Amino acid sequence: MSHDHTCPGPEALAREIATAIEGVSTPFDAILLAQYSLAPAAPLLSEQLDVPLFSTPGSAADLLAARLNAAGQRS
Repeated sequence: MSHDHTCPGPEALAREIATAIEGVSTPFDAILLAQYSLAPAAPLLSEQLDVPLFSTPGSAADLLAARLNAAGQRS
């Protein structure tokens, strides 16, 4: 990935990440975007890649929603 001082949009970020992933020769089962700043690229990347993709903001939001729903059902 380039390290210039401009912030690429989600499309450019997804392209850069996909290009980096394509260069990896080791097989993998999933991709985790652990940095919050990478989360905007997740929807585009998940369309481009054939492996599950997780982002920490998305996973945290899903977990919070599940816990809130479960708590609401117990009330």
